[in-house]
Amino acid sequence: MHYTSQTNINNRQMAKRLAIFVFLLCFIMVSIFSQTFIMAHADHKHDQNGAHGSCAACAEMQNTENMLKQLGVITGGALSVFAAIFAVAIIFKSAHTPIGFQTLANLKIRMNN
Repeated sequence: MHYTSQTNINNRQMAKRLAIFVFLLCFIMVSIFSQTFIMAHADHKHDQNGAHGSCAACAEMQNTENMLKQLGVITGGALSVFAAIFAVAIIFKSAHTPIGFQTLANLKIRMNN
């Protein structure tokens, strides 16, 4: 039989939390820097040095705006799904049966012969 120690479990949980925190931090930083780029270059001189004779700054701003719109749609969809799952969990909480490791001592059941 294979047993895992409590420190192993705690280390895995901390690694998961750290990975989630790093991902969230990257997501926030990309959003902030994208907004900053758009605000800094909103008033620019058109140079026509981009692809097919277009303005390079305008093309980058358009790409950044599209990325922010897509992230907004994804984030909004994920939040609405999470809210729906949370609402269903609260509504059906009374029908919840505990899932996990239960012992007779935990349940305080007396066994007779």
